[in-house]
Amino acid sequence: VPTFQDKQVPVSCRVFAHLLVHIPEGSTGKALAQAVEAEAMTRGADMLLLGGTRQANDNQGPAFSYYGPAQPYKCRDNWSGWKFAYEEWVNQGEWVAMGYNEWGNPDARFNSPLVIQTAFLRCLN
Repeated sequence: VPTFQDKQVPVSCRVFAHLLVHIPEGSTGKALAQAVEAEAMTRGADMLLLGGTRQANDNQGPAFSYYGPAQPYKCRDNWSGWKFAYEEWVNQGEWVAMGYNEWGNPDARFNSPLVIQTAFLRCLN
């Protein structure tokens, strides 16, 4: 389940992975959602927290670059924003609109490669 706001994450959810997701140019919203959700399921995630999206400087992907954390933490109590991999992130291209209208949409096509800030979460029932 994707969300774009940390305040929408259920209280029981813990962040266990920070990553930048690289998506090749020409991808659709459906293709990128399928790639990210497949990776998340492989890692045991119950939820995705999606941050900003920018044009990537290179056309790789789909590729997943992981940046911790050392220990899982409660998202609602300890989320400190999109600070991981800042050196890589700040050197990417222009901002790209990515929200519920684009995510999973087969008609949303991206003509440049993308990099997406992402966190994977596990949630207790």
